[in-house]
Amino acid sequence: MKPLAQFFFMVSMGMLLAGCGEENQFVPPPPPEVGVQSPLIKTATVYSEYAGRTSGSARVEIRARVTGFLKETHFNAGNFVKEGQLLFTIEPEQFEAAVSTAEGNLAKAKEILR
Repeated sequence: MKPLAQFFFMVSMGMLLAGCGEENQFVPPPPPEVGVQSPLIKTATVYSEYAGRTSGSARVEIRARVTGFLKETHFNAGNFVKEGQLLFTIEPEQFEAAVSTAEGNLAKAKEILR
């Protein structure tokens, strides 16, 4: 016989002989150990946890209607403000220059119409 065939023959014989032993018998496991404890009577606090986000009942967005740099802020963050209350002061130079230009254009147009 070739060595590879001898090897397979020996392995198959070993398996055949291993299956010829006595049969396994079922042995039931021992009963589990159970502990006993007396009940306790006391008050318990029930907690509820929820995932979510909160926000105020009234939300006000402040949006700029004009461009410019803030010169002063007239309120403290988190404080209540009243309707009509001055909140910010914007640097006036840009707007004063625009008014002067418009007044100059108006005067020029009036001179042309005369």
